Amino acid sequence: MGKPERERVLVNFRVGGLLEVQGARTGFDNRLEVYGFQYSLYPEIPGYAPGISVGVSDLFNRTAQGRGYFLAVSYGIAALGQTPLDHDLRVHLGFGWEGMPGFFIGFDVPLTNQIFLRAEHTGSYINAALAWRPNNQVELRGAVIQGSTNWSIMIRLWAE
Repeated sequence: MGKPERERVLVNFRVGGLLEVQGARTGFDNRLEVYGFQYSLYPEIPGYAPGISVGVSDLFNRTAQGRGYFLAVSYGIAALGQTPLDHDLRVHLGFGWEGMPGFFIGFDVPLTNQIFLRAEHTGSYINAALAWRPNNQVELRGAVIQGSTNWSIMIRLWAE
């Protein structure tokens, strides 16, 4: 683990397949300090059309980067081969402005049906994560994002 002021704990709640809400704290203080959300404007149609989403990071403008906005397009590519997986290779790309300026591209690669490697290039940083999904409602992640260690849990409030 790194320095406490560079550690971040995140909690994400995904409501169906349309809305994701995030809360985070840095340095293990006793309050959530960063909130964000992402909304799916157009859900992906597997095999036909990508999904389109918009979002806000640092909603209350509490970080050095400040509030940021983004638009992203995501698409799943079937993970086929000698041992087909239940999950697709996911690709996303988009752009942000204000607190998260520039273009970004990322990948979610299923290593097994429960373990995923995530990587994203933001123009300034390469972010990476390893995620474990023990079931369809919970996902645990360890990541390095903009040089900080991040630990997170994603809870799906109901099935997509």
